[in-house]
Amino acid sequence: MLSKDQWAESIMELYSSLSSYSKNQAKWNYLEELKQIPTYQSHQFDATFNITKSGSNDDNIPDNCVIGIKPEGIMILDQNRNEIVFYKYEVIMIRGIAKDQFILCISKEDNDIRKVCFITSQTKVIQSLVEIYCNILAGKTIKEIMDIVKGYNVKFEKLDTSRK
Repeated sequence: MLSKDQWAESIMELYSSLSSYSKNQAKWNYLEELKQIPTYQSHQFDATFNITKSGSNDDNIPDNCVIGIKPEGIMILDQNRNEIVFYKYEVIMIRGIAKDQFILCISKEDNDIRKVCFITSQTKVIQSLVEIYCNILAGKTIKEIMDIVKGYNVKFEKLDTSRK
């Protein structure tokens, strides 16, 4: 681990080597570097893994974890943002929510289906993002997706009133 002074010195060395880049080139290079980070483009939500509802923990998901919703799938991270497991949308058979639970059924290679359940206060947002990304992957138009989003108030109102 670098000390504060070593860190500052390495930043200054790097900065001086970039003087030949235009402002736009520097921004582009920065974005290209960001794309290498596994959590790039992920919306992250704190959650608790619910072993009771899940039944097993074959993926070694920690009790306190982070759900990362990305355009191509769902990643589960530990609290330090280290990836534990990544589920592509293609292997998610069923997804659902209850007032405080986000539930996935994952199809595994051997035709086994695994249930994974998380407790989180952000179920509606997570469900909405996943649904939007799945509709984009399915080739729906922006107009079709906007029509789906318009129906969320009614869809989620039922969820809120059913749990009171």
